[in-house]
Amino acid sequence: MAKVLTTSEEDLTIAAKQINAGGLVAFPTETVYGLGAHLEEKALAQIFAAKHRPYSDPLITHFATAEAAKKYLILTDEESANFDKLAAAFWPGPMTLVAPATKAVPPLVMAGTGCVGVRVPSHPIAHRFLEICGEPVAAPSANLFGHVSPTTCDHVMYDLGQTPDLLVISGGNATIGIESTVLRLHGKNITVLRPGFITAGQVEQVIPGSVTRDAGVQEKLASPGHETRHYAPNMPTYLVRKQGSKDAVEQTVSLTPDTVLIDFNRTFSTASSQVLRYFDLSPVGNVADAVRNVYNVLRDAEVTPGAKQCIIADILESGNHDDTHDNELCNSLRDRLLRSASHQIRTLIL
Repeated sequence: MAKVLTTSEEDLTIAAKQINAGGLVAFPTETVYGLGAHLEEKALAQIFAAKHRPYSDPLITHFATAEAAKKYLILTDEESANFDKLAAAFWPGPMTLVAPATKAVPPLVMAGTGCVGVRVPSHPIAHRFLEICGEPVAAPSANLFGHVSPTTCDHVMYDLGQTPDLLVISGGNATIGIESTVLRLHGKNITVLRPGFITAGQVEQVIPGSVTRDAGVQEKLASPGHETRHYAPNMPTYLVRKQGSKDAVEQTVSLTPDTVLIDFNRTFSTASSQVLRYFDLSPVGNVADAVRNVYNVLRDAEVTPGAKQCIIADILESGNHDDTHDNELCNSLRDRLLRSASHQIRTLIL
């Protein structure tokens, strides 16, 4: 059985000792909760076993400082300069940088890519925990592989509560709510491997003309979160568009009394009385709020008594945003929604 710890200095020290002894600790970050182990093969293997995670999926490694993270990467002069600029702009924070790894990084972390993703989280509890550990902590999200990511301690316990000897630091709700932006450093170029809260436009402001937004299939393998089905509730789930809209698709789905409807910007609010339960990620169309709420709502949807299917409004239907950052953040949110629905898009028949 897993054991829940507080955020006291005493409990963080207990958790750090567990990491250093080769055990597992789930801990809060500003993005989602992570399931951590130190960089040793036997300890890392426990992460894959607890999550039922395939060994083909790489792990992001977390550090207390940018200086410590940089020591685990092999960088050219151009890459080193870009690393420093990005670290100064976005760390501590929800950004992961990927580059070829030094020999200090075990193969299980790299998943055959030869690269490692490094991150310095901004969550104060995560930062203090990493400081006490005094070493890197590899950590994917603290959930069963492919399931909705955890943004609370309760989410972690729901998925991993039966994991023997697991310690879970209870640090409240994640403040951002989706995983970090993953950026690949190669020469003078930067490629977005996974979209997140930090957008390509923000990166361009720091290093103009450097960013490629669409990574190739092989490049994406160096980042977690590239599976077709990911972040998914335990029920049939569809992304839906309005009948008659320019983005309507041929395949359709209908509302039933056992449907949970997840809306955005009140796109399908007139249908709220026709479903078992209705949510709106942000009734006023605030993208950051929707990002913060999305995993909590997906989790609430799947545990709704009697629910048999989940229908999610495709945020394409909410209209374009005037703010470029909101448009790009919308793309990050839609990436999560699309994968939660296993890329199944339907036209909703009302």
